[in-house]
Amino acid sequence: MAQVCQPMGKTNMSKLVGHVTLPSLSGMENSTVQITMYWRPGCGFCSALKSSLNHLDVSYDDINIWDSPDAAAFVRSVANGNEVVPTVTVGSVSMVNPSAQQIVDAARQQQGAHTSAQ
Repeated sequence: MAQVCQPMGKTNMSKLVGHVTLPSLSGMENSTVQITMYWRPGCGFCSALKSSLNHLDVSYDDINIWDSPDAAAFVRSVANGNEVVPTVTVGSVSMVNPSAQQIVDAARQQQGAHTSAQ
């Protein structure tokens, strides 16, 4: 089960993440939802999650925490000081070691919140 964390105060990740388009899921309209997966080489859980997301045709950015000290710091900020990967952000929600289904569910929730706010 994924640990769901709320974003930390002043962490500025704007230069690390971009907006991606979530494909239509169960008849939902396409929506711009920010999905970012933090990973590292040799992580079997990361490879499995990437494979599952690709199979579901979910678009996401991926950031190798070994190549980005800022990304590694972000992961530590939401994973109790540890560099646990995969860590995924979906909109304003961060999840540590989530399943592909949890990511899709969070994206649907974010999409619903975005649609309600308009």
